Amino acid sequence: MTHEVKLQEQVTPEVRSELKPKLGLELDCCDDVFNFYNMYAAEARLGIRCSTTRTCTLTGEVTRKEYVCCKQGYALTSTVSRKRRQRGCTRSGCKAKLAILKVKDKNKYIVVGFNEVHNHDMTTVDKVHLLRSHHNLTESIKVYSADMSKVNILVHIQLSLLEVQVGGLKNVGFVKRDVYNYLRDVCGEVIGHDAELLKEHLMAEQEKNESFYFKVEVDSEGRTSNVSSQMQGVNNHRQTVLFGCAFLTSETTDSFVWLLEEFKKAMPGEPPKMIITDQDEAMSKAIAVTLPTTFHRYCIWHILNKITEKPGIGECFSEMCKHIWGMDKKEEFDAKWEEIITNNGLKDHAWLSSIHAMQENWVSSYVKHVFSVGMSSSQRAEICHSCLKQYINQKNTLMEFIVRFERGLASQRHKELMADHVDNNEKPLLPFQTPMQYQMGRIYTREILEMFEREDFKSLLCLFELVEQDETHCRYKVSERVNPGGDMDEGACA
Repeated sequence: MTHEVKLQEQVTPEVRSELKPKLGLELDCCDDVFNFYNMYAAEARLGIRCSTTRTCTLTGEVTRKEYVCCKQGYALTSTVSRKRRQRGCTRSGCKAKLAILKVKDKNKYIVVGFNEVHNHDMTTVDKVHLLRSHHNLTESIKVYSADMSKVNILVHIQLSLLEVQVGGLKNVGFVKRDVYNYLRDVCGEVIGHDAELLKEHLMAEQEKNESFYFKVEVDSEGRTSNVSSQMQGVNNHRQTVLFGCAFLTSETTDSFVWLLEEFKKAMPGEPPKMIITDQDEAMSKAIAVTLPTTFHRYCIWHILNKITEKPGIGECFSEMCKHIWGMDKKEEFDAKWEEIITNNGLKDHAWLSSIHAMQENWVSSYVKHVFSVGMSSSQRAEICHSCLKQYINQKNTLMEFIVRFERGLASQRHKELMADHVDNNEKPLLPFQTPMQYQMGRIYTREILEMFEREDFKSLLCLFELVEQDETHCRYKVSERVNPGGDMDEGACA
């Protein structure tokens, strides 16, 4: 146990002799000197820091160095600011120190001065680990923290995990602020070089995969303005897949035109049959210019959300939704829409009139002629954003964002791989075991087969009557029993 001898308001900690520096002690390097003095300081229950350093003007080699008590010197009153809360003053003018000198002929450092008398009390044993010189953020801990940060594990959770592993916070060897400072310094090293690193990364990806496409655009001052790296769709498991991504400096028509033109280069062949977006005017103009043959559908989820926000519509919202989704024929929808707005006194409602004028771009009965893979909104994009937030955050540098984004993309692709594995190794259970179901079971994925089975079951409510037949075509009259025991709804199909 450490003891203190007080004399004229001075404190001399008593430390084991093997840990106490002695004049003439030789050590190989400055790091060895610091570590030895810090071991002494730990048992003495105090902190130390580097002070003055003298170097050779020719070689830059350290020729003399002093290490002092952490309470050496005094705070400069001129630096105190009233604008924000400041740390309290820790300096007391303590004179305790250790001085070393480089011995040229031995290529070692020798202790030439040691003052062990302090003008303050030592800290208590349970607080020694909080003194700054006893914080040790090792290289392994830095790697550990960097890896934890990549999967968005917060610093305080990282510290909690280490606390459990080493048996208490006092055994961790550092505090939370040390990790924050380290991560800040790492980010600071790439500031100003992000765009260059990103381009190098994309070029490396292109070397590994010839079909990988990217484009970087710079402004008149040579700064990166737009980056495209070969939008979003659905695969044969009805899972969301990412076709490409982009960073845009602005959401203008020109930016979206650039993006869609690059998308067409990255995805050669026929343009998409349909694209779903919100009602953004700049995006709508860009789609009309770059994808003139693509059907532009407005996200029904955004429109219905806006309906609830508009004054005077709330009472008839449920009835509106029922008929927006439930009407198969355009004429039926138009008639019911007219009835609802008339009965609720909304004929002069400007916003309702504006969205009704766009009905061909969002109402189910008007857009059913375009294959949409069951999608009617851009919610898949919102879900994808939510999933990616598990990997990325607003504090990431550009390069960090790309690395984490690729991890999120790899996770998405692994889900597709898992679904493929299930389809390859498991035979689906067929409810009716009809020849058609057996055939579809060999063709469709599990998810699509379930959709087919639901439609196949509904077909049991339909009656088919042959109307006419020739060498190439058969024409049937199809009657669907909507309400069993009720009337038939008739339709014709070829």
